[in-house]
Amino acid sequence: MIKNKNIFITGASSGIGQAIAIEVAKQGANVLIHYRKNEDGASKTLQKVNKYAKGEIFAADLTKPEEVKKLFDKIKQKGYQTLDALVNNVGEARSGEFDDLEIWNHQLSNIFLSQVYTSNEFIKFNNSDNLRKIVNISSVYGMLV
Repeated sequence: MIKNKNIFITGASSGIGQAIAIEVAKQGANVLIHYRKNEDGASKTLQKVNKYAKGEIFAADLTKPEEVKKLFDKIKQKGYQTLDALVNNVGEARSGEFDDLEIWNHQLSNIFLSQVYTSNEFIKFNNSDNLRKIVNISSVYGMLV
């Protein structure tokens, strides 16, 4: 069902994102691997993905709307005319005091707004009525903060 589909996975340099990237590659999907800082992890994900299907790496800070727009422009420049699914999987948890507003702002931007920015560009990416899918993921770690 996802064979030859273009699947864009954010935060795919490790953990849940990496596991999803490998699994969809095993099913024959083309995998667009996103990372922000962990280039080595993204390269390892790509090596594993390429055993099964085509993969490509893209870097961006998804907390910055201008970087998200540039990211989708780069995806189009690389020859992808459609994206069939988006897996929003970015996020990291910062621990701290409950009244530390800097941490709250970071978490809001990193976990929630990054998904909004990325989903918005994903929806605009295809100029068609084809059904596209967005999956938003978070881990239990974020609840431990």
